[in-house]
Amino acid sequence: MAGRDVKVELLNLITGDDFEWSYQWLPAWPSGRTLYYEFQDGTDSTWSTKWNFIITDDVAYLKIESTVADLMPDRTPFRLVTIDSTTSPATDHVLVIGNVKRLEPKA
Repeated sequence: MAGRDVKVELLNLITGDDFEWSYQWLPAWPSGRTLYYEFQDGTDSTWSTKWNFIITDDVAYLKIESTVADLMPDRTPFRLVTIDSTTSPATDHVLVIGNVKRLEPKA
């Protein structure tokens, strides 16, 4: 089959809980790179919402407050994307695809 393999995962979001995640790239993230989660939650199935990572040295870190994360519905498609802006045009790669899995705290 043509193309490349991409990792498929669930993105577990716990209602009422902040979402924090980080990725490490050794020895350091290449300059000109960005990383973000993108959600297919817009009208006409557009990729509307982005959660951008902050990249410092070898760590890309993301924190989304629960008030924002709680708005993402169960089964919303997502993808994790990296963009290299040092190329012209910029080169983007989807690293992970999947769906949101909404988890509820147990009483």
